[in-house]
Amino acid sequence: MSNVMNAAEPDTDLAAEVLWCVQHIEMILTQGKLGEKKAKEARISRKLLKNPDTPLVKKRQAMRSSCGDYRAKMKAEERETKLENEKIKVGKVMVKKHTFFKKSVAKASDQSGKAEFKFNFNVQ
Repeated sequence: MSNVMNAAEPDTDLAAEVLWCVQHIEMILTQGKLGEKKAKEARISRKLLKNPDTPLVKKRQAMRSSCGDYRAKMKAEERETKLENEKIKVGKVMVKKHTFFKKSVAKASDQSGKAEFKFNFNVQ
């Protein structure tokens, strides 16, 4: 049973690493601070990482070339978000119940429905 858990764990780690690298590459591309050559390499790396048929070795190579030491960067980002989460306070939210009252309109006599509408124009 533990062998099954250990076998599935690297797949989820790889998926998380690939997702992080794709987001990192897209963030860099949207900033627009890269030169033409670097931007082209980043787009190629993003395309390789998004393709499910790309071999594992090629994905790892693309992640290393475009993101550098992506594992260390991921851990640093995770530590940073943990620090931010510690600053957040959790409290109760008071929920007020709202009641909606619909007013019904009493129907007037049948004559009001049959009354004609006339324009007040003077035609000569």
